Amino acid sequence: MFERKGLLVVERKKVDEDEVMLLALEAGADDVVSEGDVIEIHTDPSEFNRIKTELEEAGLEFLGAEISFIPENTVSIDADAGEKIENLVDLLEELDEVQEVYTNHEIMA
Repeated sequence: MFERKGLLVVERKKVDEDEVMLLALEAGADDVVSEGDVIEIHTDPSEFNRIKTELEEAGLEFLGAEISFIPENTVSIDADAGEKIENLVDLLEELDEVQEVYTNHEIMA
């Protein structure tokens, strides 16, 4: 259901999307995905640090950089259900025993 991947997030309005894609793929990234206001660069976890360093040296600044779990597929839900899921995620994240919460939903407008 989820795949462990390196995740680098770049703010779209500060960079040229085609240039980011070219740099990332040349560095060895697995995938580059445009999501709203950001560009996500997915890497193999074992290559994460090398690719991150190479992209930083090329001048990219990241909003986020981590090893994460990326959903292999997503489920589309309406805004009402999305709000309920977000509330549940917030409650789960408040628990001391919970380190991370991952979901595979997309809220459809």
